[in-house]
Amino acid sequence: MRRTLLLAALTLLLLVLGTTLIVQVRSVDEPLPAPDVAMPIHLEDGTVLPLAEVLARAQVEAVAPPAPPPELPAAQAPPAQALRPDELAVAERVRAEIAAQSSVFHMAQRALLAGRNDEALALYQSIPEDDPDWASAQRQIGWHILTKGRGDPRRAVPYVQAALRREPLEGNSWQDLARVYAGTLGFDVD
Repeated sequence: MRRTLLLAALTLLLLVLGTTLIVQVRSVDEPLPAPDVAMPIHLEDGTVLPLAEVLARAQVEAVAPPAPPPELPAAQAPPAQALRPDELAVAERVRAEIAAQSSVFHMAQRALLAGRNDEALALYQSIPEDDPDWASAQRQIGWHILTKGRGDPRRAVPYVQAALRREPLEGNSWQDLARVYAGTLGFDVD
């Protein structure tokens, strides 16, 4: 019984290593060209600005302290102790999520959902490595833009691998890696 389990484990290991080797050989390790700083970026309010200006504004907003919440008129103001500590934590998290909606990553997400893949790619590529959304941006480039959008999973391999190296415990990183590997091996992925 032990011998059979050992043989099965060894066979599985060889299969995984062989598949990984084939994907590595077939992958394209050439990086994408840098985004054009003059690329027009559509903002949520309908305006269109060049990428350089969008990134400059995002940098200023990231450095600036958050604006205080608007004051409610006295008649609408809740009592001073209306929120429990757990409710205050939820309110702070929601406030942070709303503030993050203007981040470069979320602008890229909106562009991707609107079908503007080149614009989304430029925004994702503009996210620096020290940003917490960098790994997610790499996954989006690898899976949504290169594999699904352009049908080029071979070029997507380094991006999903980088995301996995950054966030090895993120389940979506493993899922996107498997889908990109499958596409690289010639399987139909959606």
